[in-house]
Amino acid sequence: MRITRNRRRHKAFLAVTMALLGMAALLAAGCAAMRSDSGPKEVYRAEIKPLNQDQSRSNVGGTALFEVYESELVVTVSLTGAPPNMTHMQHLHGFTQDEDAECPDQSADRNNDGAIDLLEIEATMGRTLIPLHDQPAHLAIQGVYPRADANGSLSYSQRIPLGQLKNALKAKHGLTEFDLEDMAITIHGVDAATPLPPSVKSLPGVRPQDSLPIACGELEEVD
Repeated sequence: MRITRNRRRHKAFLAVTMALLGMAALLAAGCAAMRSDSGPKEVYRAEIKPLNQDQSRSNVGGTALFEVYESELVVTVSLTGAPPNMTHMQHLHGFTQDEDAECPDQSADRNNDGAIDLLEIEATMGRTLIPLHDQPAHLAIQGVYPRADANGSLSYSQRIPLGQLKNALKAKHGLTEFDLEDMAITIHGVDAATPLPPSVKSLPGVRPQDSLPIACGELEEVD
């Protein structure tokens, strides 16, 4: 009799346990469905247009899409007409104060050497804030950037942990507000054999050909 009662209790315990596990699985599935069905809180788009065409000898154009979710930023960049068969650095620029980053016009060429270099764009675009490579939230300039194919087409897609990115921007640049609408994207790089005026400036250790801005787009919120 005691053995029978123990078996019954064991069966009842198993039944309750299985029921609870089933309910947990249903709740988890429901939460996952809710996450997948929920769209981004904010969406920003940039129309990318060429810069320094005399040097790049190209007509770079395309779009960049920035989708802000609860816990991540999803970035998608699609370009055509870029200098082919080479890697192109791409960055989000902005100011640390409440000021909009704007793509430069030819007046940004302060030394009149015919090229708007990396340092000259800072007047209208601010500093480099977010590198768009394989590890954007680290904020290091070094990383694996996208490469244009033989036709000059380039595609980039990255999911960036939003909390990590905000913390890094605050620690490195003192940014307490994360407003993509204040930022602009730049695409950089011409072939290493491209002749440039010796007055074209770059970062220490970076060839002017690698950092020369060849395209720019200002981010605007999509309604």
